[in-house]
Amino acid sequence: MYDALGGEFAKVGWRKMICNNPAPSKCLFVTWLIIHARLPTCDRMLKEGIQCDQVCIMCKENESHSHLFFTCEFANDV
Repeated sequence: MYDALGGEFAKVGWRKMICNNPAPSKCLFVTWLIIHARLPTCDRMLKEGIQCDQVCIMCKENESHSHLFFTCEFANDV
């Protein structure tokens, strides 16, 4: 009966990274934000009408979620 009430949901790949992880709550929350592309990066703030500098301060390219986590050379070195 419990399973019938909960419904069927697809398993997500990031579940093990968040659930039952001994890391501090604030780290898990930031990880969740990163996974769901909810960090306040410049491209996201511009969509909400907040003006910001669109240039990454580390490498002088356009700042976006995908840039910060995948293509920024400085962030990749860190």
